Amino acid sequence: MASRRRMLCAPLLARDGWADRFASDRDSKRSGNGAAVRPPQPPEAYKTAAAAAVEVALDVAAETRANPRALVGMSPRQEVWNAVTMATPLLVCLLCWAFPSSPTYRGPRTALIMAGVALHLPASVLYHTLLALRALPDAVDNVPRKVDQSFIHVSCVASVWGLSTDFAYAASCTALNVYFVAPLWSP
Repeated sequence: MASRRRMLCAPLLARDGWADRFASDRDSKRSGNGAAVRPPQPPEAYKTAAAAAVEVALDVAAETRANPRALVGMSPRQEVWNAVTMATPLLVCLLCWAFPSSPTYRGPRTALIMAGVALHLPASVLYHTLLALRALPDAVDNVPRKVDQSFIHVSCVASVWGLSTDFAYAASCTALNVYFVAPLWSP
């Protein structure tokens, strides 16, 4: 897999005179010779890079179908850090609550935003911890992922009601988030 990524990036880094050809084509357009100049075509290396990118994507898709536990590019260490970093927003909220920047900082809107972040934290930590332990039979089609993504939407709804004073905007965002949560749970 790594060699294919190098193969994909190598043509993009190569200097093959394409920029010089582009400059000469651009200059010929300005020369006023009346001839229609077609835009410069990318060299074969770029077409090869595009084909390699498609091939890598198909290989990853096939690997995921063959082994549903395969996490596309995520190691257990990365998943642990995904779980750990989920606590950062809540810690920031708690610090801002403990040491407010103004006397009016603590209020129902701020509490609503903090509640949304706090509700999402356990679902996200659970999901990423289970992924790190490779305890899920399928990395994508599972209940902890659905719960995690549902609580992302809950956090968005809490944030929009906490930040917006426009009722129509907040209500439409709530409806849109409910609309996007529904397909997560449909069979």
